[in-house]
Amino acid sequence: KLYSNKEKVEYFVTPKDSFSFVYYGIDHKRFGISNLYPLFKENIVNPGSIIDIGSSWGEEVKYLSSLVGKEGKLHCFEPNPVQKDILDMNILHNKIDNVKTYNYAVGNKQGKLKVSNRIWAKNTSIEEGDVDSNGYVKVVKLDDLFFNEPISAIKVDTDGFDLDVIYGAMEVIKKYNPLIVVEYLPSLTYSGFKGSDVLREYINLGFKLYPPQYLGKHLEINDLDEYIESFSNRYFCQTHDLVLRRAI
Repeated sequence: KLYSNKEKVEYFVTPKDSFSFVYYGIDHKRFGISNLYPLFKENIVNPGSIIDIGSSWGEEVKYLSSLVGKEGKLHCFEPNPVQKDILDMNILHNKIDNVKTYNYAVGNKQGKLKVSNRIWAKNTSIEEGDVDSNGYVKVVKLDDLFFNEPISAIKVDTDGFDLDVIYGAMEVIKKYNPLIVVEYLPSLTYSGFKGSDVLREYINLGFKLYPPQYLGKHLEINDLDEYIESFSNRYFCQTHDLVLRRAI
């Protein structure tokens, strides 16, 4: 069990999680000016539900649930069954009542996905067929689940599957124009794209790109290569999130 001094929230984590990494994330990384909490607080414009893809054990659930509108919910997707159990435990322990959790993976088509302790540790891809008991979980598209539910924000942290999630959510995104925060690291491969090609694919999908710390100033990323080069000069505590906004 860990305790966040700033949020005044207790969390349970699995024994396999690194204590120092988890603690650093809870009380430091989430509160910096360029990080997740102020980003969501200051830039959610439309009322509605929030979708959290890759919720893990739920370090951000308490905060995100507080930003959901009166008629909305926080929808949390975690394909790892062990982490999903811890997620449910943390929600219950902290008495959060506007959250729905799913032991599903999210992608660009329906199917099933083989999961391990870290789903990105091996080459994995969505397969056809029904889910069985051999370590597979169901894969869903956000467009199939939320087209008729107003969505104010989508957070995606899947260590390589983020672009697939966006592919499968384009109708929801076009309809509700939510704030979108995805993970981006130049070294990771996303749906076959890597480096600046990932960023160009988001632009091809109709998005403007913003580093979180500049979203409020409307300073979008124009020089993709310069942005990637900036990663080598970042402190560890600085975010690797990327904000997507529809170019309306």
